Amino acid sequence: MNWIRGKTISRGSSAVVSVATSQKNGDLFAVKSAELYRAEFLKREERILSTLDCPQIIKYIGSDTTNESGELMYNLFMEYVSGGTLTEAIQEQKGKLE
Repeated sequence: MNWIRGKTISRGSSAVVSVATSQKNGDLFAVKSAELYRAEFLKREERILSTLDCPQIIKYIGSDTTNESGELMYNLFMEYVSGGTLTEAIQEQKGKLE
């Protein structure tokens, strides 16, 4: 998939999540990226997400490996859902979700 990385929307201890745009059709999606040598957890997440089909779970789209500034990166593509993280939603609702 040809895509363009956009702004970073989240940064964890071992991965960065960015908004991305498909060059083919302009669709937005999320890309979670980590250095290839540290990407085992992303590969495990991909194996799990690729087997799920539930409207309450972020949809898996695909993955690839890129060379960014001389660093090999593993990229996991997922549905983009605006509105922040689940943790932020729980905090905003004072610990409760509908």
